[in-house]
Amino acid sequence: MSDLRYLRRKVAKGREYFYFDTGLKDERGQPILTKLPHKRDLAFGGAYARALAARTNRANAKAQGLLSLDDLIRKYELSPEFADLEESSQRSYSRYLAVANRLIRSREGGSPPAAAVTPSHVVQLRDKLADRRGAANQTVRALGALYAWASLPEHGFAPGNPAAKIRLFKSEPHPPWPLDLLEEALADQEVRLPVALLYFTGQRIGDVVRMRWNDVEPGGIRVFAQKTKTRLWISMAAELAEIVAEAPRPATTILVNPQGKPTTESAVRQRLQAWAKARGHHVVPHGLRKNAVIALLEAQCTPAEVSAITAHSMQMVEHYGRGRDQRQIGRAAIVKLDEARKARTKRERANS
Repeated sequence: MSDLRYLRRKVAKGREYFYFDTGLKDERGQPILTKLPHKRDLAFGGAYARALAARTNRANAKAQGLLSLDDLIRKYELSPEFADLEESSQRSYSRYLAVANRLIRSREGGSPPAAAVTPSHVVQLRDKLADRRGAANQTVRALGALYAWASLPEHGFAPGNPAAKIRLFKSEPHPPWPLDLLEEALADQEVRLPVALLYFTGQRIGDVVRMRWNDVEPGGIRVFAQKTKTRLWISMAAELAEIVAEAPRPATTILVNPQGKPTTESAVRQRLQAWAKARGHHVVPHGLRKNAVIALLEAQCTPAEVSAITAHSMQMVEHYGRGRDQRQIGRAAIVKLDEARKARTKRERANS
């Protein structure tokens, strides 16, 4: 076997196995080996030649100073531009860039040269995730952000952005929680505190997880909305104030993990989804933000009043509010019309 470079032979239970050393290492620092057919198999020669060519191409690219996709992602995550992103965007990009990097690798496990990734590669990657359209779209968006940064003249790591014009899948927006499930959650000690904070403040889960006890003031709570960089003071609904007052305070943050330490966005999301799944529902915490908008609108709040709570734009308030009870709104409108007509008639009679 010494005449074949990078070939590794192993014997187990009296049988021979052959592997090719790709020259790559896994996350534990162990060599990544590609299994080959047995040397006596007619397919051995072709498989070995392909594996050797892939390793040689990687070595040549490295010698020429070409960045791999692996290297480009690491550079991006260490860049000032990445550091300036909000935390939720950083987590999302890192998560889905890891997905892209895993799926776009060669059969031998190699990361391709970053500059060699084409729109065709991105489309193939998107289509591999077609059964999870949200993940597919987020992966394309993450690659778009990566290459938008990489292709800037001052960086010059890539000739362009291969994800820039890739069509995203149509995806359904997250629906609000069913009202009976919401009411059950607000009555259940297991989840009532995070659900109440999400619902009564209308904030994103990341902002709710960061809420601290020293943000709570008489009658309200101070919130910093990371996405919009907006500082809010939200008046507390009586029910929320009662739930918060009853909550233990083992840490600086209002929401904690089972050990009484500050929790994470992911942990709260998984906790709420597991609770809902046990009751036959698939929900996401962001659906409660829509519940909040709908409830405020149905309570006859104006879009401006809703925006003052949730920090949505007026257009987004109306968009989120499409799920409100049309019959109830229509009834309220007619009540207002009746009152206006009665008032006009009264004025006319008084003036006659």
